[in-house]
Amino acid sequence: MADLYELQLTLNLPGSLPSEEADLLRWHLGHENGRCDGDAYDYPLLKARGPAHRIEGALVGELCPNGRGWSLTVRQEVHPDESDDIRRLVEWLSARTTSRGAIGYLRFYESTVPPPTGFSLRCTPLPPAL
Repeated sequence: MADLYELQLTLNLPGSLPSEEADLLRWHLGHENGRCDGDAYDYPLLKARGPAHRIEGALVGELCPNGRGWSLTVRQEVHPDESDDIRRLVEWLSARTTSRGAIGYLRFYESTVPPPTGFSLRCTPLPPAL
């Protein structure tokens, strides 16, 4: 048994997102032109790609221009050891998103459906299991 969770995020970010913040997000996505902002994070949190090990399907992380800013889609496997960094990153994204309502969810890999609450614009706290 593994302690893995599916993290799924879908949100928009404004075109006014400062370049240093866009660079930090690109670094988390594993883009080579991104950079880490100091020692805030030990490693990129959203860079996994390819087949998922436990949650089925593929792991992705894409940041695309959308004419009004940026569209971000992420699907990753995360471990509870990463919960503090993941929480901080989700809160950071929630403070910047132009999307309304839920921007994603966290689901234990053995659950067949995501929890009824997602991360809201004001960043609903992560489920206690993480």
